[in-house]
Amino acid sequence: MVLLLNNDEVEKSLRIDDCLKTLERAYKDLSNARAINRPRTHTFTPTSKEGTFHLFKTIEGGSPGLGVFALRINSELWTAPTNGSPRVKKVPAVADGRYTEFIMLFSVENGQLLAILPDGYIQKMRVAMTHALASKYLARNDAQTLGLFGSGWQASAQALVQSKVGGIKRIKVYSPTAEHRQRFAKQMEKLLRIEVRAMDEPSEVMREADIVIAATDSLTPVIRHQWLEEGMHLSSVRAWSEIEKADVVLLLVDAGVGVTSQDLK
Repeated sequence: MVLLLNNDEVEKSLRIDDCLKTLERAYKDLSNARAINRPRTHTFTPTSKEGTFHLFKTIEGGSPGLGVFALRINSELWTAPTNGSPRVKKVPAVADGRYTEFIMLFSVENGQLLAILPDGYIQKMRVAMTHALASKYLARNDAQTLGLFGSGWQASAQALVQSKVGGIKRIKVYSPTAEHRQRFAKQMEKLLRIEVRAMDEPSEVMREADIVIAATDSLTPVIRHQWLEEGMHLSSVRAWSEIEKADVVLLLVDAGVGVTSQDLK
């Protein structure tokens, strides 16, 4: 029988510690050629609305150790950058405001379809936990301060996971809109029960921070080399645009990247 789950059921089922252990095992198996991963494909189709295009995206991979093969499918509408809006934006075009994104899990032992679940909550937590693994191996053992760029959906997951598994005791956050960053700080401080401060300048996020994470939709760098401090660990959701310049990438896993400050200039 195929298991059908919604986002609420996925959220109730996932445990951060269990997910981190499973994700770490999968990456180790992948590095040892005991798991398989096909890079994502993106197929773009023009639509009848100028400046809007359809994106069909697939990602797939299997782990014999976990006994499953996963296929992720995204069918989305995006708007192209314009002079007034220099960022690409995903459009919730379905009538109820949702996106068409889901995952199918198959057994590698008999090929059976095991489950179908939305690629919503699990997607943002997977990204956040990937960055937590980077912090585990690259950040200082006594890291306590997290500098966070971004105050949206993905940034909330980064704050949650880093505070739960990394010993983070305070968070400094910046995003361009003051109202957004202030609301984020208030909500996350209440949820996490640690100090969360909204910063008025982006450079303040990185001052005396042990770990710095960029979780934005920016197409230009938000992490500047002149703000780096010795021993600082940097992690980026959009590695190709959020970090100003990197000479050496120490860890690159899917959409996440981890580097240390001496690697950037």
